[in-house]
Amino acid sequence: MEERHHVKTIPGEAKAPEFVPNAEHVEPGTTTQSEDINIPMVATVVAFFAFFLAVVIISLQAWFYSSDAAERLRKQVPQYDLATPLGQLHYQELAELNGPASWNDHAGMGGEAKKVVRIPIDQAIKSTVQAYAQAPAAGAGNTQGR
Repeated sequence: MEERHHVKTIPGEAKAPEFVPNAEHVEPGTTTQSEDINIPMVATVVAFFAFFLAVVIISLQAWFYSSDAAERLRKQVPQYDLATPLGQLHYQELAELNGPASWNDHAGMGGEAKKVVRIPIDQAIKSTVQAYAQAPAAGAGNTQGR
């Protein structure tokens, strides 16, 4: 194996060899190459891979959180869905509130004498407005008392 020296020496010389800053040697079958590390190229490659790694990590986090949100939406049922007992109760109450007039005959109301007619809320509002419109205004004729 061939020994390679990159410093100038003289055989039998007692002093320290001289340092050659840009040493080059010839590889068999190739051209002359420098053995120095190309620092700008290494820094560029390290910066590129650091940036690439940051992009990959951020992309994976974004993908994970979007998949997590999609899975939560797929597994959750809306609050008033008819498939849930709360949804069925909600729609039953809405049907009673907006449905046709009927007798309120819930248990514990006090028998037949205490039954109350249940009417839809829109109809109740209209009848209340009509009742107040037809009633004479209390104290409307007595404006001189004060």
